[in-house]
Amino acid sequence: MISHLLFDLDNTLYPETAAMNQGITRRMLVYTAGFLGVTYDEAVALRRQRLPLYGTTLEWLRNEHGLTDVSGYFNAVHPPEEVDELQPDPDLRTLLLSLGLPMTVLTNAPRCHAERVLEFLNVADIFTGVYDVERNNLRGKPYPEAYLNAISGAGSTVAETVFFDDHKKYTDGYERLGGRAVLVRNPDVAPAAGQLASDGGSETGDGILPVPSASCSGSGDVVSAGTAAFAARPSGAGCAGTAGKNCTGNGFCSGGITRSSSSLWYIGSLYDTPRLLEMMRREENSSVR
Repeated sequence: MISHLLFDLDNTLYPETAAMNQGITRRMLVYTAGFLGVTYDEAVALRRQRLPLYGTTLEWLRNEHGLTDVSGYFNAVHPPEEVDELQPDPDLRTLLLSLGLPMTVLTNAPRCHAERVLEFLNVADIFTGVYDVERNNLRGKPYPEAYLNAISGAGSTVAETVFFDDHKKYTDGYERLGGRAVLVRNPDVAPAAGQLASDGGSETGDGILPVPSASCSGSGDVVSAGTAAFAARPSGAGCAGTAGKNCTGNGFCSGGITRSSSSLWYIGSLYDTPRLLEMMRREENSSVR
């Protein structure tokens, strides 16, 4: 039975279209270039090559290049003015409260960043705990201990917890523990060639999968090809193009729900979560009978 929700922070509680997504990665690369004594483009290429082997850029720099000034890295990547890259989302608080479950944040960012973002979005008091990368001794997702620390801290279990993230690398990590994961990916936003990407993927889209293609049934529900795959649009929504999506003013779009395996779901945005949980509970109830 689902009794706890575990949320990533960046590009999950706010949309990947936010300027903060590109801002964080750009500052990360500027720091990397300076630290390694290479050009910005060379830093991009090196990171693209090495990041798939590590959970974060910080871990790569510490392990392969001897970075010790962790505070200096965090201060450079996450300055106080970074919140200027976000837009308010007046509906987010109502959405999260409507889910009616204990919720925890698990992020590979430092606590200062997590607190800034949660306060800006006016949802800090909703979460029972925030597990940042420092709290996890700089070994965050996709290491098992990162997920397990957050879940045990909430008094829950992997079986009872659904994990939400925007990167396949990190949902894969949770699936390996036997958990159910949700990949939050707007189907209309794909990484462009050369686009900067955050720690979960690379500039070429490593670790980022598109939402599986889907077709419409007569009822307006989405039926997707693949193993046990199905989806549903928000009530009353159509199925053709952007007209079938429920978009909020801050850039979130409800792009439907798709299932690609027994333990991995895709949603177009966080605003598809109520419908997703309803579908998961329905499945749990049918399996009990």
